[in-house]
Amino acid sequence: MKVSSAAVFYAFLQITNLFIDVYGQCAWQDNAFPIIPYSYMFNADNLTLYTYGLAYGYYDIGCERGYAPDPTFGTRITCLSSGSWSMPLPICKSTGRCSVSQLTDFMGGSNGIIEIILNSSFIYTDGVDESKAMGGSNITFQCSQNSQNVGGPLTVVCNDDNNWTPFPNCISTGPVATPVPAQGRCPVNDDIWTFPNGYISSDTLPVVYSDNTTPSNVTVMCTRGYQMDSLSQGAYICHNGVWSARPYCEKTARCSLARLKDYISNPSLVSNLNVKAQQLATDMSGTDDEMLPDSYLTMVCIDQYVHTDGDLNITCNDDGSWSRFPSCTNMNAIQSTSNTPI
Repeated sequence: MKVSSAAVFYAFLQITNLFIDVYGQCAWQDNAFPIIPYSYMFNADNLTLYTYGLAYGYYDIGCERGYAPDPTFGTRITCLSSGSWSMPLPICKSTGRCSVSQLTDFMGGSNGIIEIILNSSFIYTDGVDESKAMGGSNITFQCSQNSQNVGGPLTVVCNDDNNWTPFPNCISTGPVATPVPAQGRCPVNDDIWTFPNGYISSDTLPVVYSDNTTPSNVTVMCTRGYQMDSLSQGAYICHNGVWSARPYCEKTARCSLARLKDYISNPSLVSNLNVKAQQLATDMSGTDDEMLPDSYLTMVCIDQYVHTDGDLNITCNDDGSWSRFPSCTNMNAIQSTSNTPI
């Protein structure tokens, strides 16, 4: 499960739209803000947005996994002195989609003389079509003992032409290690390695035999905003042909965007503050009001004001609470108080 750039951007617009400031140049409301498909905003410290729909400065875009910036157009978007956004806009190009079944068919026909190095392997899908690996996905093999590679590179990569690089071919050069007896292996089906909101992270990816069985154990990790169940602790174990209980990822606490909006929409609390940076994220299985842990909104005091309470880096905690909201006080008021006779 991944956080979509659309969800993060939606939260960004809702929060920033509540701030009142002064003059800007380029329009960003009413669909005038440049939106690049499959992208997210970063390096936005030099971009200032105002509530009445104007902005000035510049920012860069990054591309979601499976996409890459077209080098012809770069990654920067700038508000020009003419009051329009720089053109042409950056483009996030697909880096390819490759067949997962083609990869698993290759692994299933290896007869145990080729192994997978998991900590050097990364297979990504978009969470919608699990039959396709995204461009840049890669898997690194090694030939087992008493065999050598006479085929393609041991690291297989999904290219932008939607094809895997040539597969390796490990051939025996001596006695082959005795495979685990069939009765000691566990059955494998299309869904066996699919863990909602989780992924496999083990030192050795399972070796699957041609009869769709495996003797291997795996460790499952959870994506952001989820935690592993306490029973399995992420271990999925094959013992004497029987799988242990399947690990599953439990939803963690979420922070309320509405509560953050209530604070920001109160002029008496935020009139002395500006937004400096933000990363507000939600997952597609939740609602727009549920912010993931570690989402944050960084604020700064305006000129002539100093930070006197709360946390300028408002953060969503693991327990679903926001850190204490900040406040700033006029320096003259502080000096006046300190000079008052006792």
